[in-house]
Amino acid sequence: MITWPTATVVCSPDCYTKSAGKKHRLYPGIHELAYLHPDRFTPDTDVVKSLGIDPSERFCIIRMVGWGACHDVGQYGIAQHKQVELIKEISKYARPYITSEGELPGELEEYKLKIPVHQFHHVLAFSSLCITEGATVASEAAVLGVPVIYVNSLKVGYVDMLEAEYGIIKQSLDMDEVIESSVEEETTVELVGGTSSCQTTTSFPFEVKQVSGSPTG
Repeated sequence: MITWPTATVVCSPDCYTKSAGKKHRLYPGIHELAYLHPDRFTPDTDVVKSLGIDPSERFCIIRMVGWGACHDVGQYGIAQHKQVELIKEISKYARPYITSEGELPGELEEYKLKIPVHQFHHVLAFSSLCITEGATVASEAAVLGVPVIYVNSLKVGYVDMLEAEYGIIKQSLDMDEVIESSVEEETTVELVGGTSSCQTTTSFPFEVKQVSGSPTG
């Protein structure tokens, strides 16, 4: 928003909730489709295997942000005292992999995802569930057909849209509810922008049963 006054045109997804006035151009879709649309990105099992991860294994991505960005000021997500409990509970059902902008408690270091940044989306695409404080990762996972639990007090239009219209994202700040949803929930969701029937039947860890059609963008 700081750069809006100097911009000739401001382009946003049509689910964006603010207005930039007459220079604002809205488009149907979300930014993440620019690089994760199936015409531009194909998840590669060989890449995942080369990183020492079995893509056929049930695993969960947990994304923790550093809270240093300007839009994170005053916001909050996964309660620190609940981090260990969350990971320990998930590990009963699937292998947790944590990607974190900040330091982790010592007992969670073994779960840290240590891979080249540019290969993250290959791993994310084969995960069974993503629990994230970051809205971008939430959207990326949803575009890839991975169900998401978004844990952040920051409300953003595209996350609201993915939850309300497609059901592939669940938002919660109640850590007991997050843990319960992670290991027990069953739901059927329609994937983003499917041109034909796009549904996944999910149970922990949100196993994708069927995907047909493709996102628009």
